[in-house]
Amino acid sequence: MRRSKKNIILTALLVCSLLAAAVSTVLAQDNPTEPEVAVTIFWREGCPHCEEEIPFLQELAVKFPQVTINGFEVGSHSGNREYFFALGDAMGFDTSGVPVTVIGDQYWIGYDEATGEAIRKTVEGYLKTGAGDPAERWGIDLSNTTRALNDTEAQETGSGSSVWIGAVAALLAVSYALGMILGKKKSAALKSKKH
Repeated sequence: MRRSKKNIILTALLVCSLLAAAVSTVLAQDNPTEPEVAVTIFWREGCPHCEEEIPFLQELAVKFPQVTINGFEVGSHSGNREYFFALGDAMGFDTSGVPVTVIGDQYWIGYDEATGEAIRKTVEGYLKTGAGDPAERWGIDLSNTTRALNDTEAQETGSGSSVWIGAVAALLAVSYALGMILGKKKSAALKSKKH
């Protein structure tokens, strides 16, 4: 019996250690002191290059939790088009086609594998310093815009608070189960001593 109790305690400590490691990983990903890397994409519904780039950006946001995707659909949203034209004027890029992707002071027009690689490298370069929202940098009012794409898709893949909640729930479940097991063992030991 003594050996069984020792095994249960060692198992409990191992499980708690693994859960603590998982929770600390989630906390590190959600660390608010890490600089945000804002990725802004102007896109149009039905654009094949946009349809290729958006999943690529969503994967980046999953891989690098500090990446925020700000997507503005310019085909049917006049406020988004106004922002697109204003940012194009401020940064000096051509606004005759999409997708246009902006990170920090860099921009890309169109999308292919080489562009994706350049975007990925740029994101990695900004992970330590951050890249703020270009609207803030250039003083552009976003009150008439509608974000038609953001990083909620990345959150749905399991990053962020849902993972944190799951880790806490798992820790509570393990604690409850161990309490039940140890309580039954103690109860059985007391019954055997009485008889």
